Amino acid sequence: MDRFISRLPWLLGILLTCVEIAKAGEATFLQGLDAYRKQQFTQAGLYWRQSMAEGSPTAKYNVGLMQDQGLGLKTPPSEALILYQQAANEGIAEAQLNLGVLHYLGRGTPQSYPQAITWFSKSAQQGNAMARHNLGVMHAHGLGVKKDTAKAMDWFTQAAKADLPEAHLNLALLLMETGKDKKAPRHWLERAAKQGLAEAQCYLALSLSDGSETGQDKKAARHWFQLATNQSHPASSYNLAVMLVSGEGGTKDESEAVRLLQEAARKGFAPANGLLGLMTEEGRGGLVANPDQAAELYAKSPEDWAMARRTRLMEALECRKHAQARLLGLDIACSRRHEVRRATDRLGLKPILLEDDLASDRYEANKLFQGATELFIFYEGDRFGLAEIRMKPGVTPDGIHRLVEQLKGEYGRPLIALGEPHKRGRLLVKWLLSDGIALEVRREWPDGTVYISYQQPSDQPRKQPAQDRAP
Repeated sequence: MDRFISRLPWLLGILLTCVEIAKAGEATFLQGLDAYRKQQFTQAGLYWRQSMAEGSPTAKYNVGLMQDQGLGLKTPPSEALILYQQAANEGIAEAQLNLGVLHYLGRGTPQSYPQAITWFSKSAQQGNAMARHNLGVMHAHGLGVKKDTAKAMDWFTQAAKADLPEAHLNLALLLMETGKDKKAPRHWLERAAKQGLAEAQCYLALSLSDGSETGQDKKAARHWFQLATNQSHPASSYNLAVMLVSGEGGTKDESEAVRLLQEAARKGFAPANGLLGLMTEEGRGGLVANPDQAAELYAKSPEDWAMARRTRLMEALECRKHAQARLLGLDIACSRRHEVRRATDRLGLKPILLEDDLASDRYEANKLFQGATELFIFYEGDRFGLAEIRMKPGVTPDGIHRLVEQLKGEYGRPLIALGEPHKRGRLLVKWLLSDGIALEVRREWPDGTVYISYQQPSDQPRKQPAQDRAP
């Protein structure tokens, strides 16, 4: 299964701390700042409103920020916009930044990329690193301006000089996109990741996992996915789960993988539903196999393989409504290779030959019933095609007679009955079941070898198993 690589959106930041610079003598401003630090937001708002009346532009910005965040004051978004506008007009760089963000988002005002550009530019001229970063975003995507990779690179570089981790990340992504410098992306990714930016940790892990820009290091990739997962980053939780299922970069742990997939899916990371559906379908990681629930999970995934898997699963569920032939405890006409292998493992059948790139599996069959020596299963793709059980020549006619009578009890009168099971000689007993399976008991003569076969109908000529194929 291919790992899902989600290119995270370019980041736009809203300043999340209040401006702490006040003019000398602004006692009410400082009282508001003290209340804010103590998380007494209603009281902080009252102090800053008084400071606003005294003409403090920083107080206007801070009250606007609290309204924007819904801290202590329940007001419409448009009021935050008004206060940001007033503070921005008085030169507060942080207000100019956040005013640009509101125009970018269309929050409290109609969305306007040109207005966002205007206010980001004013803030950037005052040295605000996040505003410079956001201008890089706008130029990288052509939002409100003509798309210009060179200008985006320049803005990200300026913001990176201020040690802004978001700028480090987006500078790395832009370098990866342009392919101009193969070594630089890792430098910037590592710098942002070490600053604790979860998105950067995720990208660094992805790059280390596939080796595209950083050289492959599965163990290190797992480490960075874990750090981002610790910050509740759903894409990283998903990718870490993939590594836990496969054992890449460390030990396998399907139970932990299921937990991470469930967590990522709850947080809205849709691809996690696909792998979770697979684990549910196959009953892995401590889950009870549940095909109906698996189909629902596949439907929530955007990935093509999950949609294809759901289609096949729905076909199998429909098939089982009409299934008749039973083998290995399965509705064999509707079974896939992984289901058959799981059933043989449950029954304790010892494998003779199991190779994923071959169209068949072979097992010792002595645990199926008395006299059985070998089970050969042929697949069409991963769908069951043909099963043949070989019995040793020494099986007595009475033993064959009991077998045929047992099958008659399960499936009724056979379509063809040539020869007598309780006597020596050639024998062919055949049923055509309601699910299309052709069930056949055949005894060759004079060697006395008995074969029991379950064959799926097919429009194409079917290969027959090699009777004496070496394991």
